[in-house]
Amino acid sequence: MCTIFWNAEVVLLIDLMPHKVTVAGLYYADSLHNLLVAVKEKRREKLTQVALLLHDNAPAHRSHAEQAALLESQFE
Repeated sequence: MCTIFWNAEVVLLIDLMPHKVTVAGLYYADSLHNLLVAVKEKRREKLTQVALLLHDNAPAHRSHAEQAALLESQFE
């Protein structure tokens, strides 16, 4: 499985999940950290604006680790 993060201009990150790994809160939080690094590398000017993420309410997206990662990365 892969997770793809993009904006209107460019694909920011393609995160390929290792075989036999489940998407849990810590894995998703790590993906958000990788996304922040990718935004800093590819679209630094976008960091002055609030980045909105659209995701469903899967347990990994509601975990404490993921919520902390959202606050740390300043994604909304």
